Amino acid sequence: MQNPLSSGVLLIYLSSFLSIYSFIFFSYFIYPILTSLTTTYLLNNLVMEWLTKYTAKQQRHSLEDNSSGVRLPR
Repeated sequence: MQNPLSSGVLLIYLSSFLSIYSFIFFSYFIYPILTSLTTTYLLNNLVMEWLTKYTAKQQRHSLEDNSSGVRLPR
């Protein structure tokens, strides 16, 4: 007959082993991928939004400047 204490210790050892390795796997592989994807997505959206606003503003000013001799108030 097997000792129930040794099987319980083995179960605790295996569960802690698995939890440590799953934490290492998550922190070194999954977490950087998720953060890099979200940060690039957010940065791309913010940069594209700023660029579209800035270029639209620049185009509007250049149209106002070149359409007639009178400059419109901005």
